[in-house]
Amino acid sequence: MLWPHEIPVCSERCPVDGAITVTDGKPTINEDTCTGCGVCRYVCPAPENAILLMPAFSRPGLPNA
Repeated sequence: MLWPHEIPVCSERCPVDGAITVTDGKPTINEDTCTGCGVCRYVCPAPENAILLMPAFSRPGLPNA
């Protein structure tokens, strides 16, 4: 169980429901829901942000648009 202070700030601040899920204290981005707004990147407290924003056409595994 996570205590309220252990919930990643990125998931708390994300304006899109379902874009970030947290499992065992680790956030995961749902690429199908994420809008790429960047809020998570800017509020991430990690020494070097753990989130890299990439345009959809540049994401590995997706066909080029």
